[in-house]
Amino acid sequence: MTYDPLVSGVAQELGLDLDSVGEAHVLAARRAARLRTAQRQAQGEASRQIEADELLEALVVPESWFFRDEAVFDHLGNHCSRVSGRVRVLSAPCARGEEAWSIAMTLARTGRPAAQMEVVGIDVSNNAITHARRGLYSGMSLRGQAAALAVPWMEERPEGMLVSQSLRSAVSLHQANMVRPLPWEGVTGSFDAILCRNLLIYLTPSARTHVLNSLHSLLRPDGLIFCGHAEGTILLQNGWLRDGAPETASFRMGRAATPARSLMRPQAGDGQGVRPYDSSSQVPARPFNATERTGLIPRPTPTAPVAVIPAQAPPMADAQLDRARAFADAGLYEQAREILVELLTESPEHTDAWTLRGMCELADNRLAQAVDAFRQALLLEPRALDAMEGMAVVAGRQGRGELATSYRSRVAAIRGENE
Repeated sequence: MTYDPLVSGVAQELGLDLDSVGEAHVLAARRAARLRTAQRQAQGEASRQIEADELLEALVVPESWFFRDEAVFDHLGNHCSRVSGRVRVLSAPCARGEEAWSIAMTLARTGRPAAQMEVVGIDVSNNAITHARRGLYSGMSLRGQAAALAVPWMEERPEGMLVSQSLRSAVSLHQANMVRPLPWEGVTGSFDAILCRNLLIYLTPSARTHVLNSLHSLLRPDGLIFCGHAEGTILLQNGWLRDGAPETASFRMGRAATPARSLMRPQAGDGQGVRPYDSSSQVPARPFNATERTGLIPRPTPTAPVAVIPAQAPPMADAQLDRARAFADAGLYEQAREILVELLTESPEHTDAWTLRGMCELADNRLAQAVDAFRQALLLEPRALDAMEGMAVVAGRQGRGELATSYRSRVAAIRGENE
């Protein structure tokens, strides 16, 4: 679809692939921006940049919650516990701060004092950063069992739950656009871990390359990067190595981890896990400026997630797999399963579809169905690493430690051969 110049201009400055966000979301954001602009102008504000600002805020849907994907934070805590001295972690983009505060809480859970940790969060949204600095949350930000992990570091207020002062000194939050050249606002030095989840798949190929290379330059040699579950292939294709179980979506630098190739997009060979995944000082509102606006979290509405559109149309089966992966990454496992059932009916030899089917079942803790799917993948490809890792996770949940160790040993042996 062809969009008006304002939409195209904002998307270009942010490196956003509008096709990957979806037409419905873009048009809804455009309508919301017009309405909000009219309201501000009626109140006496006058600026040619108001509508651009409002469009950016409408495109960015900062949907996240505390300890989103507990396996990620467990793995992060284990990794950082091995770091001596002050540990530094980057959350980019950080949405309204739930992820950045969850990182600080994770480090505190390991016994690390606030003086020995530094968490930096960046996001392009002025509204999101203002919310994050306030540190006041309620409703869907504190959902499910993970909310219990956050409560020890929060104080109850009439309006909601406020992040405790004990963590405030450890976290800094800044407005920054990750498609701009380094240095980004508030981002200096190197980091022991970087969380960049569900951003890369929504960027144009050139913006994706720039962001990944920037993150590589910010990561310490023994550091980890955590991405979205649909983004693993982007890193694997560029020389990164998986560090933990598929559900952690964590990677470390390989010998060929830089520079990133110019075209990176999720491919059918990923077959990763699919757990879902985005202080009180005010940031003054200011006009949109391409040289200053510096993270974007384009999150389509959960009813219509779409995969990155490739430069050339892939075979139908791979297109179906990309769409199923996008639904799964949004936590919509039933919709993903429906696509996979149709795909596997037509292409029962599709190893990666069986693996993703197993990951969907695993995410819903349907262990018997997960085993069936992973076994089908391994029958088709006995060296399918993601399926083996999925079987290891299932075995672990079933209390079959020796079997889990056996699968992981096989995975390690095959990876050793490949390296």
